[in-house]
Amino acid sequence: MNFSQKVRYVREKLNMSQEDLARALNVSYATINRWENSKNKPVKMAQAAFNDFCIKHNVVFDNADDGNQTALPALESMDVKKLCSFITYFENIDPDKACRWVDMKKSEDGVITLPYPVYSDDFMKFIDAFYESGLSVSNYQDELSRRVPDWQTIDIQKVIETAEFELVRIILTKLIRVERFHDGAWDNAIKSGLFLAILRKLKYMEE
Repeated sequence: MNFSQKVRYVREKLNMSQEDLARALNVSYATINRWENSKNKPVKMAQAAFNDFCIKHNVVFDNADDGNQTALPALESMDVKKLCSFITYFENIDPDKACRWVDMKKSEDGVITLPYPVYSDDFMKFIDAFYESGLSVSNYQDELSRRVPDWQTIDIQKVIETAEFELVRIILTKLIRVERFHDGAWDNAIKSGLFLAILRKLKYMEE
């Protein structure tokens, strides 16, 4: 099932019009139409939003062939090597430069804007590298809960130390995707060393 087929499948399964799906994904009707007719492919963030939407609504695809949900055939893949090239960056990272917080503001008409994080260009290169890779796991939420039922209360770094390759992919996907739902999640992962721990684990596996 390619991406255009997935879009149509999701709409039909959830009984949504193209306009409905466009509103849900915060894109235009024309964008959904082009996706369904294979006239355009989504950018990385739009693909991530679509994947998250499918997970939220329990839509599962079988035999996907779009290159975003398949497992890596080998640890020597360029995807792993590219991500591991960021190890030095995370070893020397300054958390305050990687993420700065914009203070809460109140406009003249009384509208309050809550604090939000702004990430550096260097850090976003790492995020882009992940989305461009084949490491993302579409059903990461269910898989993480199944493999590590108490993952929210245990030391996830210890889990990473003994995790096999697929579980490392699942944890990394969770850490990347969670920022969409919780502002500052990446900031926490930077400061706690989780990104660095995962990259070192991938490097160890690759060797």
